[in-house]
Amino acid sequence: MSVDRAGQSPVAINPRVPLRSRPLWYWNACEAMTRSIARGLLASLIVSVCELVLCLSAFAGQHVGLRIIVVRGSGAENVINEVPPEPLAIRVTDGDNRPVSAANVVFTAPSNGPGGAFPTGPAFNTFSDEEGRALGVLFRTNSLEGSYMIQIRAEYMGQVATTSIRQINVATKKSKMSTKRKFVIGAIAGVGAAIVAGGLSGGGGSGSSAAPPAAAPTITFGGSSIGGR
Repeated sequence: MSVDRAGQSPVAINPRVPLRSRPLWYWNACEAMTRSIARGLLASLIVSVCELVLCLSAFAGQHVGLRIIVVRGSGAENVINEVPPEPLAIRVTDGDNRPVSAANVVFTAPSNGPGGAFPTGPAFNTFSDEEGRALGVLFRTNSLEGSYMIQIRAEYMGQVATTSIRQINVATKKSKMSTKRKFVIGAIAGVGAAIVAGGLSGGGGSGSSAAPPAAAPTITFGGSSIGGR
């Protein structure tokens, strides 16, 4: 079945008629159909190439080489059965040190031994912000003293990075007094002892004239003086 040259009515074509005997309008119709199919194939090819280019451009703009940088919590000493004053903090970046936002981050505490738990259990799931930062909040230590590792896993668009943070559970935190403060306290104690010793030596027998009190030593530290007269 085909159409006549005017395109108005279908005309039956006997398939037994030799090709060279068929009318001109038949060949014109075949040519038009071939061109239409070719145009459709060309359009599909162009669309496919454009989609490929867009995909390659999008892939080129993706973050490559996911990394995790520990910001806070490494080596921290936490009092048992308490929530540490500062949460765990990490930063997710790519290979060019650019922040990666919306990365899926999981903090996982050990299931036994020294450690603790998050409000959701041993694991806490969160996402990195626009700066690539993610926090492991409300981690509460258990009653066991000792060191342990908190595992961290970040995933973004099929890329995965892992690291760990070492922490220590202690019964009580040790007082951290600076060296300068210890020196000042020692100096003040020395001055007080010298003054007391001078007062005792000046309180001798009543018949003898009282010796003048010994001058308190002067200690200079950081531009300021302690003691002396």
